[in-house]
Amino acid sequence: MLAASCLGGAIASENLRVTIDKNHILRTDRPVETIIVGNPHIADVSAQSNRLMFILRRTSGETNILGFDNDGNVVVDKEATVVPHTTRTGAP
Repeated sequence: MLAASCLGGAIASENLRVTIDKNHILRTDRPVETIIVGNPHIADVSAQSNRLMFILRRTSGETNILGFDNDGNVVVDKEATVVPHTTRTGAP
C-alpha cells in the first residue's frame, strides 16, 4: 500500500478511467492527510497540495484509491481502472 500526506477530498465514489499514456487530475473539496492505493502496481498517486492529486498509471488493471482526513474519516473513495490507449479510443 502507498500512503501520501497532504491531499484533499470530498467523499466521492465515482469510477476513474485512466489511460496508460496519460495522467488523471483529481481535485477535492476537503483536506486529506493519507492516501492509500489498493494495488500500487496498477496506479500511484502524487500529491501536489492538500486538495490536488495526480493519478499516475502504471499498468492495465483495476484498483481503488482511499483518502482519509486527520481524524481517520474517509473523504475520497474511488475505483480506478487503468486501460491501454487503444481501449480508450477504440482504435486497433
